[in-house]
Amino acid sequence: MLANEHFSVTPLDSILNASPEAIQTLHKELVRKGWAVVSLPDRFVGLTQDLSPQLQDFFSSEYKNKSLYLGKIGWSNSTHKEVLHYTTGTSLSIEKIPESFRETFVKLSNEFDDTLARLVKATSEPIFHLQENDWKQKEFPFLHDPTDHPNRFNMLDVAYYKNAESPPANAQLPTQNCVAHHDPGLISLSIYQSSPGLQLFDPESNLWYDGPLGYEFGLIWTGQAASDITQGELKSGVHQVVYPATLGTPRLSIWAELCTSEQTFSTKNMKWNENCTKIVIPNVFGSKPYIVPVMNGDLSSAIKTAERLLGMPRSKVMLRPSFNEDGEVIGFNR
Repeated sequence: MLANEHFSVTPLDSILNASPEAIQTLHKELVRKGWAVVSLPDRFVGLTQDLSPQLQDFFSSEYKNKSLYLGKIGWSNSTHKEVLHYTTGTSLSIEKIPESFRETFVKLSNEFDDTLARLVKATSEPIFHLQENDWKQKEFPFLHDPTDHPNRFNMLDVAYYKNAESPPANAQLPTQNCVAHHDPGLISLSIYQSSPGLQLFDPESNLWYDGPLGYEFGLIWTGQAASDITQGELKSGVHQVVYPATLGTPRLSIWAELCTSEQTFSTKNMKWNENCTKIVIPNVFGSKPYIVPVMNGDLSSAIKTAERLLGMPRSKVMLRPSFNEDGEVIGFNR
């Protein structure tokens, strides 16, 4: 079932312009299930229509072309997907954006930043119960006072799920393209899904709904930080990316997240007990957690393994570790 055919669709611009009706609808949806369907304005539609074929061409190109942008910021590759990952705003690395679509991508990045800023301004009091100035003291780099914190950014991702009909024989594919999870950050805006795969969970009906396709509809979902700030009033939007019924068609997805500081925290700066033997990542449905062994004390490699096995971006697992009494990593804190 398509989410945009079953639930209310609110114009994004109505939310940004603080229409009381639109804000009320958004609040109701985020309290109920942690996500909402929106119709996108022409400025997003036009940028995505221009950009999506260029992104498809890039991901379909030879390795030597894509490897020019290889890195934690820029392009990365795993068995089941390729990703373009950037921090935006004052942290945007222009040189890590492929030249063939650099100009359009920068425009999209700026549009995401402007939209997320307006979204926070419109929802601060009616949804998050905060004054606008309160955000400057929170843990979100994009919302810090620029005089004290000049480095202000969100996260922008483009995922290219390969959905290979015949993956390599030795490939360790995750059970899904991305397992069910909620994001650590405050709020995310998803603007494009080229084909089915993204699913969103409705806790009231206990059903999964397919994300809207194409250029006209998008999604807003809240993360753990939003739930924490509102003391659980807002749900964290649970979502996953499943394999298609018929393999062979790659899938493109574009979204941005108003992230926490720790989502960009480097494992190089982690202080941890060398006797750690495993990472335990909670399962959002309360069943058995995901366990990743830490081999030979190499936490960084364990985090990479978590990404490969769970299909989750490193920004979802690269957080400060927490330990049990035996010194084992039992989870991650924001």
